Amino acid sequence: MNGEFASSTRESNIFFLNKNGAGFEDATETFGLESFMATTSYSYVDIDNDGDLDIVVVPVWGPVAIYLNDVGGRNAIAFEIRDDVGNHFGIGTKIIIHYGPDGGRQQLRELQAGGGFVSYDAPIVHFGLGQFDSVDFVEIRWSTDETTIVHADVAAGARYVLTRGGLESTQADVAARDDISDPSEYSGEPETRLAL
Repeated sequence: MNGEFASSTRESNIFFLNKNGAGFEDATETFGLESFMATTSYSYVDIDNDGDLDIVVVPVWGPVAIYLNDVGGRNAIAFEIRDDVGNHFGIGTKIIIHYGPDGGRQQLRELQAGGGFVSYDAPIVHFGLGQFDSVDFVEIRWSTDETTIVHADVAAGARYVLTRGGLESTQADVAARDDISDPSEYSGEPETRLAL
């Protein structure tokens, strides 16, 4: 975020827009993110459960501000962890998704409790998939160093809860669910479970 609260000058937030991998441009005003309140605490979270990340900021002096991401039109997928072997929320677990032609694209996220300085992240990992509407398989590198691979066609447009029990753990099984074909119908309901 921006600024130093002990300073007599104030700088605005700055938002750089990725230009399809060719560089970045300052789009702060275009996206309505201009603010001169010194802000050191923030979080990226899908606060409205529509499948994209919003920004919540807490200025040093001033009210909490929420910037809703309403761009839409892209596919996304999210995962939560419920781990009865390691720590319950899976902090430190790495999730790697494989998707695209022949599963050739990958993204990796590590589940972390902390964000930037005096900031906090929700215990959810979020992946933007762009034009792709499913993930070929999911690789979970648990905080306890074990690895589980979920070989299933995991549809975009949902938040999945990955659960791992004790010694009774079974092979991954994808629970029945209603497919969501329109990304605008993203419910974010954490009811779709992958039991591991």
